[in-house]
Amino acid sequence: MEEQGSGTLTAFYDLSVSPASYDFFTFLQLADLFRIRSGLKYIKVVFVPGDVNGFRGDKFKPLHVNQMMVRNVLIPGVSLLPSCKSYHLLERRDEASEFYSVATHIFPRAYTVDRPLPDYLYPALNAAHLRGEDISLFTAPEDWHRQARSYISSQANGKKLVTLTIRNCSYHATHKRQNNVAEWRKFLNGLDTRIYHPVIIPDAESPFDVPVELAEFDVLVEASMCLLFRMAIYENAHVNLFIPNGPFVCAKFSKSNALLFKVIADDCVSTTEDWFKRMNGTRIGDQLAFMHQSKKYVWEEDTYDVILREFKAFEDRVGSGKNLEQKYGFSDTGQVLVHIESVIQYLFERMNWIITVDDLVTLKKIEDIGKLLGSDAMNKLKIENLIAPFEGSRIPKGSLEALKGIDRKYKVSAF
Repeated sequence: MEEQGSGTLTAFYDLSVSPASYDFFTFLQLADLFRIRSGLKYIKVVFVPGDVNGFRGDKFKPLHVNQMMVRNVLIPGVSLLPSCKSYHLLERRDEASEFYSVATHIFPRAYTVDRPLPDYLYPALNAAHLRGEDISLFTAPEDWHRQARSYISSQANGKKLVTLTIRNCSYHATHKRQNNVAEWRKFLNGLDTRIYHPVIIPDAESPFDVPVELAEFDVLVEASMCLLFRMAIYENAHVNLFIPNGPFVCAKFSKSNALLFKVIADDCVSTTEDWFKRMNGTRIGDQLAFMHQSKKYVWEEDTYDVILREFKAFEDRVGSGKNLEQKYGFSDTGQVLVHIESVIQYLFERMNWIITVDDLVTLKKIEDIGKLLGSDAMNKLKIENLIAPFEGSRIPKGSLEALKGIDRKYKVSAF
């Protein structure tokens, strides 16, 4: 399973700085965007072990969960991206140097084995959105689609499949991060079984430990244990229901229909209001600008009334014939500015490693948006005014001149 040649991007997922989690799929998205910008045909993923038992040494997850994530999520996950044709799971960190030395095109930018650089967070997707780029769509291999269609035909009798992916794991195990199972039971029991077939997809960490309140429904253990089958089920289901968890990332970057409830939980850093604003460029109530309208963030708690309201609203959108594959875009100027701020923070961080034409193109798009927002924004978002005041503090001295040199070389016409 290997693809060689100058048309291949070598993407290093370095577990010394990147998590063994569904964040890997954001990394894949960013790698594919880079591949497309670079005019390359394929991606080869190299999984580089970290220094602490093969991982980065944080305490968010126990070792056995990290190991399970690599085997059951990261490795099969490469098959969800059509351009990803090969992968290598290294046993030793020093093996990465062999791949690095022969790679013609490398992601993340400025990555080296001795100075690894992660790239798996949303500000980079926000930057791509400003540049007018589209995310790639994950999809399960066709043989798993056949299995999913067979399940729906035989077990659901051809009814519309409604999945509920539950969160029931040992880490971050607070009530704020788990399903309100009583409310979900009430909702699922209220579905018209002549039309819908509800099914529970358990947490992969504890696939046989389904809350007793939900045990009366069909439980699709196979989907929790096999990522490719999970993805095929999501793609063939009528709608998929979530609270914040890893599998939603796969659904979000696919043609699946999905609703995400209870987005904010202030006892975990990645589900706080501040995180969504700084890292996702999103305020409470917004939808991600690059996300397709077949998905929706529901910012309220997963109560029966909220779930039912949003389910009915989803059915209305489907019944209206609206094109749900359109991106949300921006709702107002406030969201534009929050989005741009997340991108600028990302650019400044990356420019401390290397300054590229992608940075200049992104800054040019920001300046162009500023011209549409009025004189104050136009002045604030002008490239010189974004860069010059921060040279020597947040970004290296000479950054503006470096950008001007790139402009002359690539004829971006930014200055």
